[in-house]
Amino acid sequence: MKAKILFLLILPVFSIAQDYVVDETFEPNDYSGRFGEMSPNNRIIYSWGMNINNTESKLIKEAGSNYFDFRYQYNVPIVKKMYFTLGFGYNLNVFNLGNDSNSLYIDSLFHEKRKLRFQNITSNVGLRFQTKKSPNDSWYLEFNFSNEYLVRSNYVTWGELDGMKYKNKLSKLTIVDKYQYAFEIRSGFKNISLFSRYRLSNLISRSISDVDLPNLTFGLQIDIPASGDI
Repeated sequence: MKAKILFLLILPVFSIAQDYVVDETFEPNDYSGRFGEMSPNNRIIYSWGMNINNTESKLIKEAGSNYFDFRYQYNVPIVKKMYFTLGFGYNLNVFNLGNDSNSLYIDSLFHEKRKLRFQNITSNVGLRFQTKKSPNDSWYLEFNFSNEYLVRSNYVTWGELDGMKYKNKLSKLTIVDKYQYAFEIRSGFKNISLFSRYRLSNLISRSISDVDLPNLTFGLQIDIPASGDI
């Protein structure tokens, strides 16, 4: 008799528990958190490129004339598959000077090897067009205008004098304009793209020389989300 009474008391508890479990069934596909939707638009972009001679004079040796860029970029939706791009970052621009570079008036001595190195803080704005909503599964074309501010410049020379090898570095160059601006086009699929960059301003100050360093760069970019999965 006691067992029957205990069973009757416990039975409603089991019934409530069963109803609760059924009512709270979790459906992962129903989740639509806003953070998950926005995260693909936060991008980290790594770039490597080569500076190219785009004049008749061979001011630089293209091998060893490299361009590196690290950038954070946020893509703001405007309309379907069209975005406003806003970013900031850092770049390193290296020019391996050739035999015709004496016209830059940096020095008049002969060196076996000479390089100019520039480090800049950068910002960019532009437009991005995608074939699909998600940038991680889409072809895209992007146009950016960038501003750069020079934070460090070096002129490095290597050679041999009286049988002794040397390496000299001159910093804080006064021949360079601190403010630069450039136009960039990049196109790719998913997280890989090719880019072309054209510097619109003079790198070498006009007061020093009428000859400027090449302003054309081609290269490869890797574009990954700053948050969320690829």
